[in-house]
Amino acid sequence: MSTDSNFSPRFNQRTYPNPLSRLENSDPTKREGSHLSWPNDLNIYGKYVSFYAHEYKKPSRASDASIYTGASGTPASKISLPLPANLTNTYTQTYTDSEFGAVGDLVAKKLSDPSTQNSMIKRISDGVSGNLSSAMSGISAGGAIDLAKEFGMAAIADYFGSRTQDGGALSALSSSLGIARNPHMAVLYKNPNFRSFTFEYKMVAKNGKESREIKSIIDQLKSLSAPKPHTRVINSNNLLWDYPYIWMIQFSEQIEEHLFKFAPCVLKSIGINYHGEGQAQYFVSEGKKIPAVIILSLEFQEISVLLQDDHANGY
Repeated sequence: MSTDSNFSPRFNQRTYPNPLSRLENSDPTKREGSHLSWPNDLNIYGKYVSFYAHEYKKPSRASDASIYTGASGTPASKISLPLPANLTNTYTQTYTDSEFGAVGDLVAKKLSDPSTQNSMIKRISDGVSGNLSSAMSGISAGGAIDLAKEFGMAAIADYFGSRTQDGGALSALSSSLGIARNPHMAVLYKNPNFRSFTFEYKMVAKNGKESREIKSIIDQLKSLSAPKPHTRVINSNNLLWDYPYIWMIQFSEQIEEHLFKFAPCVLKSIGINYHGEGQAQYFVSEGKKIPAVIILSLEFQEISVLLQDDHANGY
């Protein structure tokens, strides 16, 4: 039950292993949770992606890794689907425009010396870790006075410059002289952003059996993306919820090397259009009318930000 948008048969002349064969041939006592696959001939093409659902557990970050390892162990469910027609991967970083002002510009110049940078980084680190006495020890009373003198004129410039924004006499003076305060603008790095991925499928059912398989996949995705009442402590008023499942996503072995890896994800959104052709199309199976074409859209977001070493490892 494949569509041209999901498959290119001319590139798939050989048969690849069934993505469920590992489950079927494994020790029954060690089998993973339920496995669903669509379409039925997915194994012929060898180009697919599998979604593994794991119960949420508190993420941990190893000292030498940036990827959270909150999802591990046996998955509760595995769903295998073909590659979507569109597969994009976007890496974004957040920068902010900042106004240093004269004082900030002077501080930046003072910190241009590597020895000063190292000293300041250590002081900041000590302050973050709670060692305030160590963080302040390098600033003597005399040094603070000298620093204040040096910053004095810059502070005055900043003060009067900012006052011109309030209107009044200073604004009029600025306008008359044709001068404006230099805000000393800079671009500051803030953080890497979480990657997000959208998988969209046009799911065409040829018969009642395939339609039921599609429904089972959708029902399982909906269930595993939702929270459930917490049961490990007294929760009579349903005040607490357990987190929804965490998802591990993996491309089939034949294509993974030249694509990318996924960090653990949450399933943020499930969109279902039961009239995928823009009109109501149903067929009758066992006396019931069943949607013939469904558009399924899944939006995942990673729960780990990626650092340089992660990209080197294929993420």
